[in-house]
Amino acid sequence: MRLSQQQSQIRRILEGFGKGFLRISRDHGALLVSDLPRHTPWRREWNASLENIGWTARLSEETGLLLLDFAPDRWREMAFREKPPLPDFPEKAADQALYQLLRLTFLHDGENPPGEEERPFLRQCVKLEALGEKERQTEIQRLLTKVALCLRERQPVPRGAYMLLRENIPLH
Repeated sequence: MRLSQQQSQIRRILEGFGKGFLRISRDHGALLVSDLPRHTPWRREWNASLENIGWTARLSEETGLLLLDFAPDRWREMAFREKPPLPDFPEKAADQALYQLLRLTFLHDGENPPGEEERPFLRQCVKLEALGEKERQTEIQRLLTKVALCLRERQPVPRGAYMLLRENIPLH
């Protein structure tokens, strides 16, 4: 399920507890953020409701925002799904950088489940879907740079990156 679809599902859950915005996080410390805690006192039921759909929430002491992310088990599950084959090389020039990123993440996938240090990279992959075309191309170039750095340092690409890209960003 794409991030935009999951965002709608989470919005419905949080609206049951009060008002507040829900948007994609601007940094890569979480997938989504909400200002619900600024309007309604923190309640444990928020986490219980989110955990039922594979998400977790924590309160940022710095900003007072609710930081929403995939639950650790969900990150692991995504990392070890069977990978579908690479798509055909795209004819559309705008999709060729994405194809290059897909190919590199497919070929150089790590062996271990993603730890906390790999999650910013994986979150960046998930958030691509929500970006406009120009911003998406910029982020793809940033991800390609990070992949090149991993390969130069003989490090694997964070496990699950290929699956997240493949599921969230269609090639035209």
